[in-house]
Amino acid sequence: MDKPVNNCQVGLKLDEWEREAGLKAIDSLAAKGLLNDPEKWKQRLKDDPKGVIEELPWLVFTLLDRATDKMLQQ
Repeated sequence: MDKPVNNCQVGLKLDEWEREAGLKAIDSLAAKGLLNDPEKWKQRLKDDPKGVIEELPWLVFTLLDRATDKMLQQ
C-alpha cells in the first residue's frame, strides 16, 4: 500500500546560482529605477521563492510598462 500523501505543500528551494542571479537582477533593476523596494524583493526571494515565481507574469508586465515609459520619456 502506498504511503499517505502529506497535505503540506512542498516549498520551492532555489539553487544557489538561481538565488544569486535573482538578487543581482533585483539590484540592477532597482538601480535603473525599474523596481521599487529592492530589499523587500530580496527578502521575499529568500523567504518565499515560490511566491515570487508565481508573481512573475505580473512583474514582467509591470517592468515592461515602466521600461517603455522611461524609453518614451527620453
